[in-house]
Amino acid sequence: INAEYGKQTQTQIGEITVCLNRVASDVRQLKKVARSVQNLSTTLTWEEIVTHLNLEAYREVFTREEIGKMEFFLLSRSDLRELGLPVGARKRILHFTRGPHSG
Repeated sequence: INAEYGKQTQTQIGEITVCLNRVASDVRQLKKVARSVQNLSTTLTWEEIVTHLNLEAYREVFTREEIGKMEFFLLSRSDLRELGLPVGARKRILHFTRGPHSG
């Protein structure tokens, strides 16, 4: 019984190790994405951001509501909903401004 229990424990430890390695890999990948987003957000102009995210159709909304680059990065999920933007546009904006798990 002890030998069998030891085998099961070793197997479980191996499975946990594999999972932890996958998580570590995912974290590294997310950090790369975050750095890329940060680089894009600081190097792109406001016009380039709108174009990059395919938000040209909402340019009038941004102008009417006096939203520029600085305000864009402060928009919350509820702000975007209040502006009347569809789900897809809201997801793209939140993903760009907050990272992949914010949409």
